[in-house]
Amino acid sequence: MTSRKQLIQLAESGDPIQLRLLARSYDEDEPVDFERALEYFQAAALAGDGEAANELGEIYRDGDDLAADLAEANRWFEIGAALEHPTACLSLGYQHFYGEGADKDVARALQLYRQAAEGGSARAMFNIALTYEYGDGVSQDWESAILWHKKAASEEHVGALRHLARIYGGLEDYPADEELELYWTKRAAEAGDAETQAHLGVAYYPGKGVERDHVKAVEWYRESAQGECTWGMYLYGLCLRDGHGVDKDLDQARHWFQEAAEEHEEAAKSLAKLDDQGETTD
Repeated sequence: MTSRKQLIQLAESGDPIQLRLLARSYDEDEPVDFERALEYFQAAALAGDGEAANELGEIYRDGDDLAADLAEANRWFEIGAALEHPTACLSLGYQHFYGEGADKDVARALQLYRQAAEGGSARAMFNIALTYEYGDGVSQDWESAILWHKKAASEEHVGALRHLARIYGGLEDYPADEELELYWTKRAAEAGDAETQAHLGVAYYPGKGVERDHVKAVEWYRESAQGECTWGMYLYGLCLRDGHGVDKDLDQARHWFQEAAEEHEEAAKSLAKLDDQGETTD
């Protein structure tokens, strides 16, 4: 690990990357000196380092170490975007989309999202897709929405994978396609999306589009429950209660109903019923 003394020597050349690394040292390593960190982040950004400009924008936007200042944040995001830094473009696009410290301007936001997407930002691709999917500030355009969701999905963006599963599942006011729904549901579930893992379990349980398999259904319910999806917790609890696809375990069923009960009405009812019956696993 490079010491701060070494970083100071390296930064004397004016190299923007070394200036940024020195700024991070002052920001993160003991002894912390936030004022010096800001000084070197600014020097790095003005020397042409888009990453430093973006970090400055985040510092002023988030207000963790100083008072939040959205106008100042956007000034640094603008500098980062001019340097074609994808995350700075994404952040500035977000500010314009929601009018936070900048004029609300969806067209400008989309321009910046596209610039970020060209730099490889899957989140920017996803944001473009959502804008067209919901017609938020633009005309709704399913063809464009699906195109951009697929671009983001090619980068394993979990939100895009989930939305494609929902779109082809007929859950987003778009014609359903069972084969494509199953394909994207599997992709999203395998990528770790807890909501979609529950959906995949629901497909395996009765055999919708796949061979019926209660064991696989329970495996996906368990994954979903462990991913903190209350629907998955409820479904996993039902299987544990009834011994479907897994050994019956009323104590574990009660645990998962209890975990979901605050936000899931049916889980709360199932928990109350178990408590009323006073049953436990032998």
